[in-house]
Amino acid sequence: MNADDEFLDKAIEGLVLYAFNKGEVCTCPSRALIQESIYDKFMERCLARIAKITQGNPLDTSTMIGAQVSNQQLEKIESYVEIGKQEGAQVLIGATLRRWMRRWRTGTTSSQR
Repeated sequence: MNADDEFLDKAIEGLVLYAFNKGEVCTCPSRALIQESIYDKFMERCLARIAKITQGNPLDTSTMIGAQVSNQQLEKIESYVEIGKQEGAQVLIGATLRRWMRRWRTGTTSSQR
């Protein structure tokens, strides 16, 4: 990663795009293979990019990602996260998604938290 080229930027953006799958894409990746020598720097940049994704009400034009297509899809994703954690994976970002989704499904507003 000494040369910060366009290919690297495209690889980071490609990995980050997983977040925009709403349960309607059959090609959502479950793993990424990253060369060990660049892993730390690569993941640092990926996590910084993911942190910029705005979650919220899908009717708000500043929202980049809203609800999953269904509660069933959300529960499937959560089950995969739990399997990963049981197999030794760490959640690096996004651990508060479930609380946000619960508020959205029940109609609880931010002032009612």
